[in-house]
Amino acid sequence: MKHRYMNTPVNNEIQWRYDLLEAIGGQVINYGIDPALLQYWRIYGGQQGIWVDKQRTAILTDDGRGLAVGLIHKGNIYPDDFDETGVIYHYPVTARPPARDIGEIEAVKNCHRLNVPLFVIKVSELASSKRDVYFGYVTMWDDRAKVFIIEFGTSDILAANQEERLFELKVLQPKGLYQATTRPGQAAFRIAVFCRYSPQCAVCEMAVIELLDAAHLVSKAEDGNDDPRNGLPLCALHHRAFDKCLFAIEPGGFAVETKRNGPDRYELGITKDALEYEMPPHPSALEYRWERWVRECGGE
Repeated sequence: MKHRYMNTPVNNEIQWRYDLLEAIGGQVINYGIDPALLQYWRIYGGQQGIWVDKQRTAILTDDGRGLAVGLIHKGNIYPDDFDETGVIYHYPVTARPPARDIGEIEAVKNCHRLNVPLFVIKVSELASSKRDVYFGYVTMWDDRAKVFIIEFGTSDILAANQEERLFELKVLQPKGLYQATTRPGQAAFRIAVFCRYSPQCAVCEMAVIELLDAAHLVSKAEDGNDDPRNGLPLCALHHRAFDKCLFAIEPGGFAVETKRNGPDRYELGITKDALEYEMPPHPSALEYRWERWVRECGGE
């Protein structure tokens, strides 16, 4: 899989990883790979959560910590954090000396800093003795939430500008698709929302990712779409308050407004006067939710 990169050490490393991708199948997701082959190709470090080929890549980074190559994801631990579009990957917490974990975390960050792709490996859906291998880029990290967000795809796929894509306020859902126990696409929506806005509540300081939800502005019950521009990250408390119409986002200046005869921002634990995003939600989604709040929930 050849890309037209200038001949520099970092670009050679990127090309090496694309060549490895071609060797294991050439797809963004490659199923049923033998772990021994992954170790032979130095994509995989056995049970090591973050594999850094420091011997080869330390020289490529200013801090000498190198570049992560492969990350193991145990999907049973955080099932809502992984799907075919990407993964919310939690920082390692081990009994090893802290410097070891820090070094591996920095090696993943270096992939983002130098725009170098990496591989995410998990036990295969085909057989427990095999591995499925995902290819993608570190989109962002958050030290408060202690997570990386990795989007799966090649550089060409991920280069498409999300803001230029057509935004459909509502999409018709097949009857019975969304249930309380099974929500197809929810992981993808959660990953996309956190990637767009960061894993912190939009209206307070909560950044514990296990307590954060991806909330829809136009709900799934109203045929709202799973575009991240139709979402906001909210902690569990404020997601519930939002759904109970105790506050809303004014679409003009993004101010957080509470009901005239309801609890105020202080009582709700809201610490932000307005949304603080360079890329806010889509105007039509904000306007729809605001108009519904005014009309049905006694807002303003």
